[in-house]
Amino acid sequence: MENYSDLRVLYLEDETLVALDGELTLGQIGFKDIVSAASLKQVKRAGDEHFDLAILDIHLGSNVTSFELARDLIADGTAVVFLTGYNAKELPGEFHAYPVVQKPMNREDLEAALAQVLGDNTSAPSGGTSDATAAVR
Repeated sequence: MENYSDLRVLYLEDETLVALDGELTLGQIGFKDIVSAASLKQVKRAGDEHFDLAILDIHLGSNVTSFELARDLIADGTAVVFLTGYNAKELPGEFHAYPVVQKPMNREDLEAALAQVLGDNTSAPSGGTSDATAAVR
């Protein structure tokens, strides 16, 4: 098992039960500093926080996607994994190199995606010190 405990994670999922299950899975894998949000508005309230990893649900309600947020995070050097309950082929071409995990998310698929985006860089410094999952409100 990789050491993810020092990485700061943004987890964006708009479905409450899916989000709770995902947070549990992330904790079991070893993440300790998880910032959970259910909407882009909640992410914006987090301000200019730095994240080492972002796990983003693609569809966030009617005609709302996480693609613009993904562009900003990638430009900031954040590793990105997408989540979807739909077809992974819906990703715009610029994101084809990024892993997509099908919902409901299972641990094995997530770990494979993490290995793809993080590689051996699992001990990067984080900006936070929290040991608990934080919800952005």
